[in-house]
Amino acid sequence: MSVSTSVSYFNLGEINGKDSDLNPLMMPLFNTVNSGRSQWDLGIGANVLFLNEALKNLRIAAEVKVPIAQDVSGIQMRKKWLVTLGIQYALGHN
Repeated sequence: MSVSTSVSYFNLGEINGKDSDLNPLMMPLFNTVNSGRSQWDLGIGANVLFLNEALKNLRIAAEVKVPIAQDVSGIQMRKKWLVTLGIQYALGHN
């Protein structure tokens, strides 16, 4: 078993351009001013590798990330948390 921590940053700029089929007066999300964000996340995870014969070569992982700082442009939902789950099986590994 192992545990991990992570810190990540991403910056998404505003959308450039317009689509004539999308009317921002009908839906605020169609307005390009309401796009773009920058965010710092803190993550904590765990990884389990099974070694017994029945589950040998099976790995299960989970990570939870929470934003520690975020700046959204315009009208957008803020992120509260993110969960990532994974299952991996190694074929032919001894």
